[in-house]
Amino acid sequence: MSSLPHEVLTLIFDYLVVKEILPYEEDFPFWTQLMYAASQGQLSHLKSLPQCSSASLESYIYTALSFKNSLATLELYDDSSCFGPQVARLGAYQTLCDQMDQFEKLETLRLNYVSDKYLSYFDGLIDKCHHLKEVNFNIIVKDIQQPPNDEPESKIHPRPDVRTFECNWGLINVKSQLEYVMYKFPNLETLRVNESETDEDDVVNCSGPTLIKFIQYIMSVSDFYIHMDIKEEDLLNIWTEFRKGKNGSKKLSIACLSLNLPNINQLSFKVYAAKDDDTEPITIHMPHSSLDSLTWLDQSYSMEYFKGTEVYIKLKTDAGTKFYVGIRNMLFEIESDRYLFFSRHTRFDISCKRLKELRIKRNIAPESDANLVF
Repeated sequence: MSSLPHEVLTLIFDYLVVKEILPYEEDFPFWTQLMYAASQGQLSHLKSLPQCSSASLESYIYTALSFKNSLATLELYDDSSCFGPQVARLGAYQTLCDQMDQFEKLETLRLNYVSDKYLSYFDGLIDKCHHLKEVNFNIIVKDIQQPPNDEPESKIHPRPDVRTFECNWGLINVKSQLEYVMYKFPNLETLRVNESETDEDDVVNCSGPTLIKFIQYIMSVSDFYIHMDIKEEDLLNIWTEFRKGKNGSKKLSIACLSLNLPNINQLSFKVYAAKDDDTEPITIHMPHSSLDSLTWLDQSYSMEYFKGTEVYIKLKTDAGTKFYVGIRNMLFEIESDRYLFFSRHTRFDISCKRLKELRIKRNIAPESDANLVF
């Protein structure tokens, strides 16, 4: 786009109703041309800008400010993390924050960079977006500088108009931040809490009443995906809360293999390196659950733990007990004695009301990934 003559761009901007600009080979003149178009009253219907890179972050911000009367989506993206937490200290970023309340049609706010702050630090920024419907903070949290002190609820203004919220555990993994999410977003339709960069960040740092309250809050959302590693002492109470919930589109990703969750229809779980002489099957006991998909994430990082592409499956459902062998994406029914004989291969012993698909993903041998449809 930046290679087009200025006169051609002017004609395009003058006579076409442009709502979105597709990805491009960016350079400084590209953003300059967009800012010039805005100064001439052109592209007045532009809803979103192409995703920027670290090199063009400041140019992106100043371009976005030029279109604050029309943009519906704003995304700050530091793809190489070269700024780190310093993103919040950029002059352009400070200018953007000061003028955020002037974005008249902004409905989606996405932040994707490294930060040393928890979610509640961004409360003022969220409140300046008066028409917000979606908050997506894919923020990598490192070296937190913000004390996780409890904020009085009187200082937090709920945003029932926000219907979609997405972040990772590192951004909210303390008691005060879980409480902030529950109070700030009381009317969510979609909630996604993704895994963090390190497994340590996914271990929930909160327990007791606050965690139970957060689980109850999750169950009130019609569509959610949660990835978390829960301490053993909290498991029983959490499963109890899940069993109380209403049916809906629920997806849970958690490090646990024996659950009774009638309202979960998708489940993913991790298995780390098993001993080479381990002949016990991987047992998933969920007799009250009807599962659309079950995803096994093999986190082994050495070929010495690789047991081959074949997997053997014992599946007990309401329709009875059957035995299978899966080879890549092919599934064959077998006799029970064959399942017992191949004990050194990867084996599953699955109990549930119904299972449509078993997905297998391996770190060390991605070519052996499989989708097995029953």
